[in-house]
Amino acid sequence: MSIRFFIFLTVLWCCSPETSLAQTDDPFGNNQDFRRTGDDDFPDMLGEGTTIDSAKKDEKGRILLEPVPIEKYHTRTSPYIYEQDLLDNKDQPHYFDTTMNNIHRYSFVARNNYMYQDLGTVGTAAKHLYFNEPDNYGTRWGLDAINLYLYDTENIKHYDTKSPFTSWYYIQGGAGRSLINVEHTQNIKPNWNAGFRIQRNTSTLLVGMEPVNKNDRQVDHGTYLFKTRYETKDKKYRLLAHFSTYTHKMKETGGLLLSSDDSAAVMGDLYKENYYPDPDDEGLGNPSVSRLQALDDLFSLSVGLLQNKLTSIVNTSQKRNKAHLYHQFGFLGEESFQLFHIFNLSKSEFEYVDGDFQLNKSFYPNINFDSTATESAHRIYMNEMSNTVGIKGETKGLFYSFHLRQNSYNYQFEYLPFEKVPVKTPTQRFMGFRGGYSLTENFNFRIDYEGLIAEEEKGSKIYGELNAKFIKLIHKRVTAEPDLMQQYYFGNHFYWNNVDANSMNPNKEPFEATEFASSEVYFPFAFKRIKIKPFAKYITFNNYIYYNHGIGPENNMAVPVQHDDQISIIQAGLDFELHLGHIHQLLLAQYTKNDDEDVIRMPEQFVNYNFFYEGRFPHRNILSRFGFDVHWHSKFFADAYMPVTQQFHLQNDFEIGNYVLADFYWSLHIKKVTMFLKFANILQGVVRDGYFTTPLYMGQPRQFEFGLNWVFYD
Repeated sequence: MSIRFFIFLTVLWCCSPETSLAQTDDPFGNNQDFRRTGDDDFPDMLGEGTTIDSAKKDEKGRILLEPVPIEKYHTRTSPYIYEQDLLDNKDQPHYFDTTMNNIHRYSFVARNNYMYQDLGTVGTAAKHLYFNEPDNYGTRWGLDAINLYLYDTENIKHYDTKSPFTSWYYIQGGAGRSLINVEHTQNIKPNWNAGFRIQRNTSTLLVGMEPVNKNDRQVDHGTYLFKTRYETKDKKYRLLAHFSTYTHKMKETGGLLLSSDDSAAVMGDLYKENYYPDPDDEGLGNPSVSRLQALDDLFSLSVGLLQNKLTSIVNTSQKRNKAHLYHQFGFLGEESFQLFHIFNLSKSEFEYVDGDFQLNKSFYPNINFDSTATESAHRIYMNEMSNTVGIKGETKGLFYSFHLRQNSYNYQFEYLPFEKVPVKTPTQRFMGFRGGYSLTENFNFRIDYEGLIAEEEKGSKIYGELNAKFIKLIHKRVTAEPDLMQQYYFGNHFYWNNVDANSMNPNKEPFEATEFASSEVYFPFAFKRIKIKPFAKYITFNNYIYYNHGIGPENNMAVPVQHDDQISIIQAGLDFELHLGHIHQLLLAQYTKNDDEDVIRMPEQFVNYNFFYEGRFPHRNILSRFGFDVHWHSKFFADAYMPVTQQFHLQNDFEIGNYVLADFYWSLHIKKVTMFLKFANILQGVVRDGYFTTPLYMGQPRQFEFGLNWVFYD
């Protein structure tokens, strides 16, 4: 009774706008879904006389907590599937991961292998550290800075539970970071399941690395999801549906203020001399002292000596309501021939409000309207409706699928109150097919194609994959029109029109479709205690679109520009695992060579290393893992961030990287609870006093953090 009451209070707390919950599912569907907890329901999971070495382990050598169940409800009574499983005719259920793999990596950047840069705290704008592979080639919004925190259709878990299932996930991070996720699902009937999920995350407003006020939030994100799964007893008809709504509120700071003129009054002559020195001065003012060393001294300054660019905080918010339906009906047997239909409806809104425009006026590169106004605000609206119908089936290892899709859009700007500017966005129609064949368990291949039907529209996607025992080949080719933000923008501080040749177009020519191609090869080898997977990739871009740095006579900073020449990128790396008894080591190393750093920047070297001990400690009923998780990448001129348009853009003044980010963690599994204790950034002050995640935005300081995941099967 007390547990149920505790869960009830938690749900009420989640629904309150003053509280803070969090998204925990990986929006990219990575294999490192650390939130899938195990089923350690029993006092002695291994049984009498069973040793660690003889315990059941996964293919990586880590202990699995899956004994023969002695209770009625457990992990295997709560399977789930994804929508893609039904589309691919893969009716193989998924279960909770019973290991503690990467539970300490709670932040969205860390759980995605540190392949992203954000603004230094959970929930802030983020972009890929390398490049985004275009996936959707049709009309797209282009406001992608918070996509890392959104709950995509492809990653929604649809359960078939034999008992009510509830999970409660909580993280208390440093510097006011907080994440909570509550999920409940149960079968209403044996063939009908329904559930909900409430997720929110918050973080405290920072100046540098320190909170200004513990009660002043920088990020407040909330997602509410309702879902259902239904199928007839013979499984000829199957349905998956969900409705979700999210609100993501963020206070924009503009990053640290480094202007000598503006900051001298706030930070004093010491700051001015250290960071904008006279070449004739000595000491910190000596030109032999690197800019990186000078910037490192910023970490020793307190909040009172640091100031953000936006003196008065700017508020941004992004909202979306989404309804989604997938259903299929089988003929001529369950899988031989099926008709399917997918419906998707979404309404999105972005708002930017500077309520103290006069105080922040110096931050903006342009003022297109009233420069005497007290407020600067704009809103963008994007509505989309999609219908897909198709046929699919599978027989004797051969899978096929054909479909037609139609997308309709409505796109508008509101640059003044009640002054909306509609942008023409025609309806698009697509045709596609997918095919695959499994010759043996170790040999299969697939090929996908989808493209716009209209001849005057350019847009298509080709994907091919071949899997054999010791090799995996992937080839992708995408032709994608510019997204709506790249095509057209109209506001108080920026405006461009890259659809037609006109005076608003700095290129004087309409943007062409971007062409992306990627060829990848992997060589996976698995032995008893070692797994090794070398890989190589070759990527090309044609007509690549980026946001520039504003150098030149027109000084059009952070506006989209199209690059005419081809860009080639080569990547080579190694994914390595070594498991020796209780000792485990995981390594990911990658080298990247880019032939055009004038328009696209990325680190040349990248390393993740995880070293840990796993065993029963301090009691036989507690499975523990002690370890160090280390990340490093070489320095490079990372993209800066423009809050007005929510876009990252080139800059030539500020390098990030060359900092060893190391965490010490202790993860534990006790019955139905998985938890961790972590000492983050333990090397701060050893080599350098801190690091930047994005130019002008400091990363997380050394702090203690903890989190837990608690599941109930009844």
